[in-house]
Parts: sequence; C-alpha cells; structure tokens
Amino acid sequence: MNMLRAMRKTMKRIVNLYAKCLVIWGEALLKSTPYGMA
Repeated sequence: MNMLRAMRKTMKRIVNLYAKCLVIWGEALLKSTPYGMA
C-alpha cells in the first residue's frame, strides 16, 4: 500500500501548486482591471 500513500502525497502537491497559481492569477487579474470585481 505504498503506492496509495505516494499518490496522496502527489495529489496534495498538485493541489498546493494549483492553489498557488490561482492566487497569483487572481492577483494579476485584479491588478489588470480598474475596479477589482467589475
């Protein structure tokens, strides 16, 4: 059952990376628009 543990670790890493990208992308989007949510 070592593979399952490795898979879970990989999933966690992917989710963390995705969240980081979302935050960066969201900040860039907010800066590019004159009124935040407009």
